[in-house]
Amino acid sequence: MRRFTVPFALCFLAATPCLAADDRAVCDTAKGDDAINACSRLLASGRDSGRALATIYRNRCAAWNGKREPDRAIADCNDAIRHDAGHVAAYIHRGFAWRLKANQDRALDDYNEAIRLDAKSAPGYAGRCAVYYNRRDFDRAMTDCNEAIRLDGKLVAGYAARCLVWGGKREPDRAMTDCNEALRLDPTSTLALNARGLAWAEKRDYDRAITDYDQVIRADPKYRPAYLNRAVALRAKREFDRAIADCDEAIRLDPTIPGSYNARGLARADKGDRDGAIADYDEAIRLDPKFALAYNNRGHARATRRDYDRAIPDYNEAIRLNPKYAPAFNNRGWAYKAKGDYDRAVADFNEAMRLDPKNPFSYYNRGVVHLDKRDYDRAIADFGESLSRDKTYTAALTNRGIAYERKGDKERARADFDAALALPARYNNGKWAHDTARERLAALTKPTVAANNAATSSPSEYRSVGPRSTQSTGARVALVIANGTYPDADPPLQQPGNDARMLVNELKTAGFEVELSENLGKQQLKDALERFKGKVKPGADALLYYSGFAIQSGRHNYMIPVNAQIWSERDVSRDGVSFESVLGELNGGAVKLVIVDASRRNPFERRFRAAPAGLSPIIAPTNTLVMSAGGLGQVVNEGSGQNSVFMTELLRELRAPSVGLEEAFSRARIGISRATESEQVPWVSSSLLEQISFKRGDERRSTR
Repeated sequence: MRRFTVPFALCFLAATPCLAADDRAVCDTAKGDDAINACSRLLASGRDSGRALATIYRNRCAAWNGKREPDRAIADCNDAIRHDAGHVAAYIHRGFAWRLKANQDRALDDYNEAIRLDAKSAPGYAGRCAVYYNRRDFDRAMTDCNEAIRLDGKLVAGYAARCLVWGGKREPDRAMTDCNEALRLDPTSTLALNARGLAWAEKRDYDRAITDYDQVIRADPKYRPAYLNRAVALRAKREFDRAIADCDEAIRLDPTIPGSYNARGLARADKGDRDGAIADYDEAIRLDPKFALAYNNRGHARATRRDYDRAIPDYNEAIRLNPKYAPAFNNRGWAYKAKGDYDRAVADFNEAMRLDPKNPFSYYNRGVVHLDKRDYDRAIADFGESLSRDKTYTAALTNRGIAYERKGDKERARADFDAALALPARYNNGKWAHDTARERLAALTKPTVAANNAATSSPSEYRSVGPRSTQSTGARVALVIANGTYPDADPPLQQPGNDARMLVNELKTAGFEVELSENLGKQQLKDALERFKGKVKPGADALLYYSGFAIQSGRHNYMIPVNAQIWSERDVSRDGVSFESVLGELNGGAVKLVIVDASRRNPFERRFRAAPAGLSPIIAPTNTLVMSAGGLGQVVNEGSGQNSVFMTELLRELRAPSVGLEEAFSRARIGISRATESEQVPWVSSSLLEQISFKRGDERRSTR
């Protein structure tokens, strides 16, 4: 008669899951589905209780963590703790599950409890180190990681976490050492590979970083942080679509994680989709109202739209949530700088430097403030400090060159401009740095050109036709036109009127007789221009400012009245008024100054053109200085601020003492292109026969 073993018979008769002979060993040591299945059979058998039962739940909790299923992991660790409230490992694994869910507060509570129960728990310290790292509290994180490694010199998680912390402290070489040690101990550690990818990225070796992230994702396709980190590296390589795709995958894996939306917001912002970026930051904040980084990034997105009044409250909230978050201070400082509040800007940059002394950006930004305030020695010192932290920072080299140039040190200026051009363009202002360095080198080396070339001025050339000196009769007249209430513009333009009123105040202070005209129909526009022409006499200074919509057609640029009916290109010349015609009719014996802020996207062109064309160059007739807010064909996004960047920067330079108007326009052009990271580069054309200053008391004219 065939005999059956007792275990098999009992399993069969009890109708319960049959235990494999090695289930206990598999539950204790295996990973993934094997561990989950073995632990599940042990639990179903009902044979264990107390600490033994708690250990089975703990093991299955760890296996669920390995499969990136934190909710199931938390449920099992809860059961482990319910059966054994002193089970240290259950708190550690539950803490890890909370980290997977990006709930750093609850993770910290669990790690604290594990350490309270066992002050020698190396994994507890390593986990708490990771939480502090995620909170950007790098000093506390380092203390805990050191303790974890002291307690267990072979703890992979300890070295991997400390690798992250060294990276956060901007010491990538020390980070690399720890990551390599972690990988020596366990070559398959996805935690260590992911951390090493971050170290490579900190060293700007994005290809190696991506290689490490690729390896993580192949080993664990559900490892969400690797997708987000790879997205950061792809952003640095300007592969924005691939970066967004990685963020999409991270969101698909777990749509409840706020960091994934924040990362996608950054990629969308880089791509120029600011509305999409803000929507992602909004979602990140909805999911986690304490997410300081998302507030900071939303503030930055609003600042790039020149909406500083909404950006600053976001920075305030980021700082309230994390008073040690240096980027929020730096970004708020830049917003204050843009609003002209230099004292608050410098205070914020100083605090950012104190919190993160190795960051080049705060020194750079403070240098720009000193440059705006014409404190060139301090500006040079700050740009030097920035370069000592990042010797490849092209914008710091270009700005230091500008400071040297304005101090009259042309040799050092040339050296910095040359050095900037010898380096790859870095950061978002890298293109501006290269364009401006190239332009300033040309200005420093180009001799005065002949009169018959004056009308060919380009954005990078400031030409004159002197020498000639005339004595002014002292008459100064200005016509300031601001059109904003176009029926086709919804909402109406706000900046033209606000900018015009700011300019009027400065013009009156400078001795101009000013006529301000707003929201003019065609006949009103023609009447205002006729009155202006009548006031322009030989020897006078005549300034014409126009802000609103304008369209180029047939080599002319047309001011568009608010009552224009434009449905085709031929309507442009019928309803518009040509700048070129107006300038040609002004008295040739006067100095003519023309400021045009009309390169904005308008509602008319889409009716007869596939894309907005911007404006063509307004060539300066004899003894004329022209500045247009946008370059050839450039369409300017005016942002959400009360005043335009164009007018803000222009008035700053017009207020400077003892600076000629050509130089003021040139400096304003640099400031505008810097503030917009080359999105807006004004056009300047000059055929002035003499130097002229904006203010009467500044040695108004001198022979060239």
